[in-house]
Order: sequence, then C-alpha cells, then structure tokens
Amino acid sequence: MVLLACAVPSLAQPPKLPQDVELTNPGFEEGKKGWSDSAFTKWPKLVALDNQVAHGGHASLRISSERGSENPFVGTGAKDLQGSATYAFRTWAKCDPTVRGNVAAVKIEYYNAAGQNTSGYYTRLSLPTDGQWVPLEVRAKADPDTVRASLLLRLFGVGRVWFDDVQCQMVALAPKVTLSPERQVIPAGKDREIPLTVRLAKPVEGDGLPALKFTVLTPPDGTPYQPEAALKRVDGRTFEAVAKMPTMVSGAYQVECALGEDRGSVRVFVPVEKRQPRFLTDTGTILVDGKPFFPIGIYHVGTSQYPELARRGFNCVQGVSSMDLEIFGKGLDAAQKSRIMMDVPLYAGGQVARNLQGSLRKLNQYRRHAAVLNWKIIDEPEIRPEIMDEVPGVYQTLKSVDPDHPLLLTLCQPDQYSYWVSFADIVQVDPYPIPSKPLTLVSDCVAGVKKHMAPWQNLTAVLQAGWIADPSNQPSYAQARVMLYLALVKGAKGIFWYSYSDPGWDLSKTALWDRFADLNAETAQLATPIMEGREVPGVKVETSKPGVQWLARELADRVYVLLVNPTDKSISVTVDPGRSMGCGPCLKGKPPVVKEGKATVEIPSLGADTVIFTTPPPGQ
Repeated sequence: MVLLACAVPSLAQPPKLPQDVELTNPGFEEGKKGWSDSAFTKWPKLVALDNQVAHGGHASLRISSERGSENPFVGTGAKDLQGSATYAFRTWAKCDPTVRGNVAAVKIEYYNAAGQNTSGYYTRLSLPTDGQWVPLEVRAKADPDTVRASLLLRLFGVGRVWFDDVQCQMVALAPKVTLSPERQVIPAGKDREIPLTVRLAKPVEGDGLPALKFTVLTPPDGTPYQPEAALKRVDGRTFEAVAKMPTMVSGAYQVECALGEDRGSVRVFVPVEKRQPRFLTDTGTILVDGKPFFPIGIYHVGTSQYPELARRGFNCVQGVSSMDLEIFGKGLDAAQKSRIMMDVPLYAGGQVARNLQGSLRKLNQYRRHAAVLNWKIIDEPEIRPEIMDEVPGVYQTLKSVDPDHPLLLTLCQPDQYSYWVSFADIVQVDPYPIPSKPLTLVSDCVAGVKKHMAPWQNLTAVLQAGWIADPSNQPSYAQARVMLYLALVKGAKGIFWYSYSDPGWDLSKTALWDRFADLNAETAQLATPIMEGREVPGVKVETSKPGVQWLARELADRVYVLLVNPTDKSISVTVDPGRSMGCGPCLKGKPPVVKEGKATVEIPSLGADTVIFTTPPPGQ
C-alpha cells in the first residue's frame, strides 16, 4: 500500500447524501420537455409519450421496436456535477409481456467543460415477463474534470418498454483530495516512477506547494518506505507528482493521499512477473496440441450450428457460459465433436468475482478438455464499473490454477488499452466501423493495442458481421474482406466475427453468409505465414495514391506481401522484394506485371490481395 499525506486546512461540513441532481421533467408529466426532441423526430413510430401507462403521475415514455434494428434511445441532461463524485442514474421500467426481447438499458455519459465525452457506463436488464415495474440503475464515479452528464434511456433489440420516474443522485462526494489516474500498473520486480495528478477541493493560497508526504506501506511485518517524489504546480488546486516506487511483488495496492483526516486514493496493480501461458509462443501464436493455431471464430452461436460452422471454415466459437457444470461440459463436447475450439466465457450474468468459485470448478474439471482454447474473463471491462476492479485479482487467481491456457479480455476503449493488456494473455479488440466510421478504425484499434502488448501476447480482432436487422449495420463481402486484411496487416493473429445471431438478427439469412466459406478459406491461407513467418527487411511498396496498408512476411522460400486498399479509389501498387526473387500469381486477383524484379498490381477500391514472391531454384 502507498500512502500520500499532505497538510491542508480542513474544509466545510460536507452536504448530506444522497443529494438529488435537478432534472427537467423526470416523470414525463410535461411531455417531451427536457428530453432530446431529436429522438422523437428520428424514431416517430418507436419513441412516444404514453398517457395511459405510468409508474407515478399520469404519463411515461414508451420505446418499442418490432425489427430490433434501431436500438432507440432518449436522453436528458444533468448539469453542475462535481468531478470525481459518484452519481446514480435510476428509472423504473416495465415491458409488454406479449412481445419478446425487452432489454432495457440506462447509460450515464460524463462530459468535461470542453464538451468532450470522457467516459460512459451502461446497465442493461432483461425485464421480467410479468409486466411489473422494476428499478434499473447505473452508478459510476465521474471523471475528475466532469461538469455535466447525459442520461440515456434505451431499448436493445425487439420489445416494448415503458420508462418513468427518472432520478439522478450524487451518492458519494468527491474526495477532498483526488489522485488520478485511478488505476495504474507497475511491473513486478521492477522499480518504476509513476505519475499522479493530485487535485485538492480547496486551493492552496499563493504560489507555494502543499507539503505532500509520500509513504509506501509494506506488508504488516515490513518497514514503511518513503520514496523520492517531485511535485509541480498546475494551478491552485492541481499538482503533478512523480513518485519513484520501490520494487513491489504482485498484488493489488492502494495509493492514498491524506488531507487531514480525509483521503483520496488510486489503485496500483502489480501483475505476476511470469505471465506467459504454456499454450502461447514467444511471438503470440496460440498452440493447440503443440501446433500453431489461428482462431477463425464467431460469436453467439448454439451447439446445433457447430457442424455447419465447421463446414464453412470456422474453427472456433465463443461458447455459452453456464454455471451448470454438466451443461457446460456438453457444450465443450459438442465443439470437440465438430472439431471446433471454444473461447470459453466465465462471465455468466456479467459477473467476475461472484463467479470465481464456479470458474475455478470449471477450470479444475475441464482444463484438459480438448475443445478449450482459452478462458474469457469478461467482455469490455472498461465500461463495467461494477466489476472492473475485480478483474486483476481474478486474472491472477485463474492463472495460478491453469498456467497452460491463455486468459482473454475483449476491449472496446482505445484510451484504456495500456492498462487492461496487463490482465489478459489474449487481447481482443472490437472496432465496429459500419455504417458511420471509416473502415480504418479496424487498423487503428489493432495497431493501437499492439503497441502496448508484450511479444508473447496474442492479439485477436473481433470484426463486424452485423447484429441487427438494419441493413446499414451489415458489411458487404468487400467491406468484410477489407476489415480482415486491415486487422492482419497490423498484427492480428486471430479473427472473430460478431455475430451469428441476436434478437431480430440471423447472419445465415444474409448475402454475406454465403461468402464466409471463401472469406475463411482466404484467412486460413494467410494464417500460416502470419503466425510462422519472419519480418522481411528491405521490402518496399510504392503506390499511385495514398491509403494502401501492407505487411510482408517470409516463410520457407516465399515472401507474402499483404496489400489492402480501404479507400474509394483504385490504387496501383508496386512491390520491390528487396532482392532477386520470382513472382507468382496473386492470392486472389490478376497476376501482377513484373518488371526488373518488381511486381505491380492494381488494388481496386475496397480491395485487398496478397502478392507472393518465390526464391528461384539454385542456378537460376
């Protein structure tokens, strides 16, 4: 534990909690007043006021969807919030029991004075089918620079839901001294300087610095340690500190800063020093039966679909989590029968620490099952405040039980990649660009997380196949293939697709599904040089227009150069292998034009291909 103490005058008596945050028209008694009018305009048939149904008063908000493709929402604002305070956003919700689906959600989004959305947190609930009103709440600590929030009510998938009697409350005050970043990682067995921003509720007068005393509290039988620290004034309330930490063993630590009797804190985690599992190579390739394995997987499938998935070239699925060990085992058996590996989820009900004992039973009973590829701790921990601080300890506990299989996290927030990669052996990222973002979001996210990972960690990209019936959510075959190549050229050694099925969604009914056999076959062709190939010095790529991304890998007597063009223009590409080599046909397109040892190929808009060079036989 680390203790930071500073002597500053005490503050006034804090207000009583919980403290209501004033909202405009929280019970919909005044119609749309205070709520985002654009929602009623964008979804006039889906979002409406209802004067016949109410939890309190005489009105409520009704959100409905028969297609499940829109995920409509309505928002209101909360002003004059305090940075680092904790707020709870609540509502009452009920569903129409005659309509399937009915997943209600609430979200709180925090914004700073510059208008930047600094964080957001969801709570979702599958509503009981009896049609009774039930409470729904999301609770989250505001960022230090928060001044306001957007509060959202939302329906996911198919259903009909009523919301009423919205409330926002401050449930925990901002500490009188606040430290950030709230979570940091220190490598085990190493000294490290950690940066801390110290924010005081009451400013320090003049140009002086507060008397901050840094103390590292060792285990109970140890001696306190006072590290060297440098302090810099930003303004009267804010100070930047750099503390030189001692060598620390693995575990969870608390960093505290005392302000009289009050304390603020951050968490410091020290992961286990030797984290690499036996079934990952030094270069991040997964091993199955001792052989390199490139996952080509898909989300949200049932066991009855496994044989068809195998026929279309999938070799992996994300399984269905169950706390029933017999059902859990049958799912693994079904995957093994179809010769499919399983990304095994442990987060039934969205829980981590609460599931730990059940997870340990699964590991102890099934860790030698032939279908287990890895154990998945949780999906998108960055947006789940209720479990995010449970992940580090659970990661280390699971690793102590099964040192062979990798542990996996799926991440969705690029600005938090550097922290969360410390608690995963396989890192999945899930950039979904379609319809409103450029396809290069995929390469940006893959490259963004790759720079924070150790060489032995596996990087798997989760790509968008669609998950709602709205056609704008579904990629074309060309878009899907470009996303695949964008992930591969930036370092992915595994591909999953999201998803096979969701409420109102069935991938097998789309045009893209008919092309997945081709898409997966091409992925499998590229997998071996990507997993086992070496980097190739000297390769040069020249293009007629900017935009092409590429990767070169050498395996045996061949050099594979992957080229992808995510732009809306055709681009001519000339590849120089950097030495005397022959050039065969491209993997998919027309043969390149070869001149003076260089290969020129035309990559169409939203196109990709692989140029393959070969070493000529001796004497040629």
